[in-house]
Amino acid sequence: QDHERRIVSVGQAVKAMVLNGLGFVNQRRYLVPHFFQDKPTERLIGAGIGPEHLNDDVTGRALEKLYEHDVTLVYARLASQAVRRLGLKPRFGHLDTTVFTSMANTTVVRRYGHVLKYDILSQDLTPTPSE
Repeated sequence: QDHERRIVSVGQAVKAMVLNGLGFVNQRRYLVPHFFQDKPTERLIGAGIGPEHLNDDVTGRALEKLYEHDVTLVYARLASQAVRRLGLKPRFGHLDTTVFTSMANTTVVRRYGHVLKYDILSQDLTPTPSE
């Protein structure tokens, strides 16, 4: 979409989706405007933004932009910035390194550097040497 004609920025659309999610509402994207009907959208999202502007086209384009810029990297940078701004001192970290790969009748599960192969037909989970 033309940036000059855009009413809702990608950041504003993401903010709207986060607020919608914080409202504990598990709704489809096309229902986001309905969620904001009784909310002060100009105050929450930005000047000139009404519920009708937060439609599924807007949120869909925002999700596409996030995907283009690697959602995991965006989230990691966002979390890191929040930790700095809030002055938090994290003592622990968590990295989930589980990867699932399916091939024919076998699913390969990589977890913490260990490789396990699960044969769907025999329902056998076999450790194999790390690749």
